[in-house]
Amino acid sequence: MFTPPDKQPEIVLDDREAKVLTEEPVEPAVEEELPEIQSNDIHTMPDKFLKSTDAPKTKGRISWVVLASVIFIVVGGVIVTLFLYFTREDEVLTIPDDISNLNINIDLPTSTPSDLDDVNDDTDLTEPESRDSKRLNDIYDLKSALAMYFAKYDEYPVNLNTLLRDYLTLIPENPTPGGDSYDYKVNQDQIDFELTFSLESGGPFGNLTLDASKYVLTPQGIRLYIDPDSLLPDDEVIADTTQIQMGLDSDEDGVSDIEENMYQTNSTLKDSDEDGYDDAIEILALFDPAIGDGAKLLDSSSVAIYQNPSYFYSLIYPASWTTTPLTVDNKEVVFISSTGEFFEVIIQDNPLGMSAYSWYLANNPGVDPNTLTTLLIDGLPAVKSPDGLRTYLGIGSSIYMLNYNVGASMQTNFYTSYRLFSEKLIFIDPSTIEVGDTGTTTTQE
Repeated sequence: MFTPPDKQPEIVLDDREAKVLTEEPVEPAVEEELPEIQSNDIHTMPDKFLKSTDAPKTKGRISWVVLASVIFIVVGGVIVTLFLYFTREDEVLTIPDDISNLNINIDLPTSTPSDLDDVNDDTDLTEPESRDSKRLNDIYDLKSALAMYFAKYDEYPVNLNTLLRDYLTLIPENPTPGGDSYDYKVNQDQIDFELTFSLESGGPFGNLTLDASKYVLTPQGIRLYIDPDSLLPDDEVIADTTQIQMGLDSDEDGVSDIEENMYQTNSTLKDSDEDGYDDAIEILALFDPAIGDGAKLLDSSSVAIYQNPSYFYSLIYPASWTTTPLTVDNKEVVFISSTGEFFEVIIQDNPLGMSAYSWYLANNPGVDPNTLTTLLIDGLPAVKSPDGLRTYLGIGSSIYMLNYNVGASMQTNFYTSYRLFSEKLIFIDPSTIEVGDTGTTTTQE
């Protein structure tokens, strides 16, 4: 038998439950078919027992978002870092033009590496050979730096200090004693330059072997330096061409009246011997224009032959002129007329073996090549300046310059004789030269 406890626990009911308990009992209804439940009769739980749809995401989903954000930031940082690294510019060492007044304790190399023999700061420069080796290294470094600068800017710098920004750490200087300071010049358009330097004993430069001399480096290559005081620049000659006139030529046969007297021809007749050829044509063909009948000019008393005992060439000049060698080695010889006009032969070194044409243009960059006259002298290529008063012939490592200097007369009284002098030069067998007291011989054949 079940015995209820003495005291029942107090039950607390909410309003809805209390209402249900207080209602009167309902008699069981007769079981009948339940009607179809309509959609509007559906009951739901109270709102307080339902979870809000605005509730935050789960903790796991939040973690994935955070992780993805971190990965995105890290990857972006790496990409930005790599971009800045590969697009950075090297640090530029800026050195002011006047560095002599600065007290900087930085040990900078004197030159950048090159393909030539390395020359260290501690190299003994007491011997000419070692100083020349450094000079050639310096010139090679400057040549490379200038080439790189031009490749970037399509022009050459106004001065070498500009190269300090990107291409050199220090401008090299000529090691002393001996030599000359490096002299850099750029033309007005900054598309050409000249860098002058000197060697005491010589040395290799690329595939060239340079002797002891003074040289000029240009974008086209390297050439021998020519002292402008020793040779009248062609641009001055060209400028004066309009002032230089042909001497009086009464019969207009190309032989001036002064020359007509020298060759004993008639200044009133173009063809003095009446053989069908003008006097100038006969002279240049080595025929005597005064006699005719095929008489040879060299058999006349009008001309003489000069033979150089050192350089083994022979040429024809007016017999009435005086011949004087200006140097002991016969590199310079002058032939002087009574009017003060003179012809001269000057031999310049040509260590690079350039042709006369190339040598002329290298030394006269402002001259239009179309104004030059090319010709053959003793079967060798030669070139004549635009005014026709200078002829250049290249032989091996030498350039032969045959010049006509009009002196103070400002007219060419012996132009046909100059053509004979320059265009009929030949090279001879040294054994055939009969050397006199002056190193020359005058012959009549």
